[in-house]
Amino acid sequence: MRSAFWKIRSGLQSLIEEEEGQDLVEYSLIIALLVIATVTSVHSFSVALANYFQYIITSFQNAV
Repeated sequence: MRSAFWKIRSGLQSLIEEEEGQDLVEYSLIIALLVIATVTSVHSFSVALANYFQYIITSFQNAV
């Protein structure tokens, strides 16, 4: 029974000490931040573009 405990403990200890998955987590966080920045930028640009077209339409309607 005691050897099973030590096998489980050493297995968990090796999982804690592994650093191979650290790169994957870092890259995932960078990609997530880039996606959030891109979505925010595209949204802001689309709102500004819609406002510009609305300005053009109202200017044209007021001129006629």
